[in-house]
Amino acid sequence: MPSVIRLVTDSKIFKKIFNSRLLNGKLYSRADTRKFVLAHTRENHLNRYDTIVRLLAVEHHFGENDVGWPLYLKMQEKRQAYSKKHIKDLNTFKTDFEALIKSMEQRGYDKNHPILTNNKGLLADGSHRLACALYFKIPEIELKKNQADNTTVTYGLQWFKENDFTSHEIDLMLTRFEKII
Repeated sequence: MPSVIRLVTDSKIFKKIFNSRLLNGKLYSRADTRKFVLAHTRENHLNRYDTIVRLLAVEHHFGENDVGWPLYLKMQEKRQAYSKKHIKDLNTFKTDFEALIKSMEQRGYDKNHPILTNNKGLLADGSHRLACALYFKIPEIELKKNQADNTTVTYGLQWFKENDFTSHEIDLMLTRFEKII
C-alpha cells in the first residue's frame, strides 16, 4: 500500500493541486519565499520583523551594512530576557547563524529541513533559514505544517518598541522590509 501512496503523492497532478511533496514519508509543501514573508502581514503591518533583523545580519555578514549584527544580538538578548530563559550565549547565537549562512552559501537551501509552520501556515520555527533564503534569492522554500500548533509568534514593531529598540533601529527594519515589498 505505501507504494500506491508514494505513486499518488509523486504524481504531477498531486503536486500541482496541493503544491506538496512527500519526503522521507512526510508531507511538505512549497511556498514562494517572498510571498511567505508577506503572508505575515496584518493590516499592512508585518508581524515577523525578527526575520528582517536576521536578513540585516546576513547582509552585515557580507559587508553590505554595519548594523545587522548589533541589531541581531540586541534582539536575541531581549528575546531571552522576554522569555525569561537563557538559551545560549550571544556569541553562540552569532556563531551558529554564521555557520548557517556559510552552509546556505555553499550548498543552498536544504529541502530536507523545511521551515516549520503552525496550523495556520504561519512561521513557527525557521526564521534564520527564511532570512537566508531571502538573501540568497531562493525562490521557493519547503514548509512543514504542525497541525497541533495553534500558537502565533509575533515580533511586530510593537514588540521592538517595548524592548527598547530606538526609532532609528526600527526605521532600518522598516526600510529593509519595504525593499522586499
